[in-house]
Amino acid sequence: MELWEMTGIPRILIVDDEPEIREEMAEYLAGKGYRVIVAGDGQEGLAKFRAEPCDLVITDMKMPGMAGAEVIRRLREIAPGLPVVVLTGHYSAPDLEEARRAGAGAVLHKPVRLRELHETLKTLLAGGGDSL
Repeated sequence: MELWEMTGIPRILIVDDEPEIREEMAEYLAGKGYRVIVAGDGQEGLAKFRAEPCDLVITDMKMPGMAGAEVIRRLREIAPGLPVVVLTGHYSAPDLEEARRAGAGAVLHKPVRLRELHETLKTLLAGGGDSL
C-alpha cells in the first residue's frame, strides 16, 4: 500500500531551480488536493524526501549542482519504485534516454501544461505505465 492510499492525500515533491515554475505547479497541484513540498535544487530535494517521503517526485532535468537524472538515481536508492516525472526545456533524444536510464516514469516538456501534468500524476500514482 502506498503512503497516499493510507491518508487519501498524495504527497508530491517538486524539485526545480526556477521559483516561478516551482510555485505555479505547487499552487495548481495543491488546488487539486495534493500535499505539495518544494525544493529549489537536487540536494534540498533529497533532504526533504528523506525527512518526509513522498508518493511522487517531479524534477527538472537541467539544474545547477545536481541534474535531475542524478536526483532520480539517488531517489531510486531510497525508494526503488517511486514514480518520477522529469521536466525539461531541452526535449532531445539524449535527454529522453538519460531520463529513461535514470528511471523516470514520464518526461514532460517545459513550459509544462498543468492539466497534462495532473493527468500524468494521476496515471503514475495509479500504477500506470511508462510514458517516455
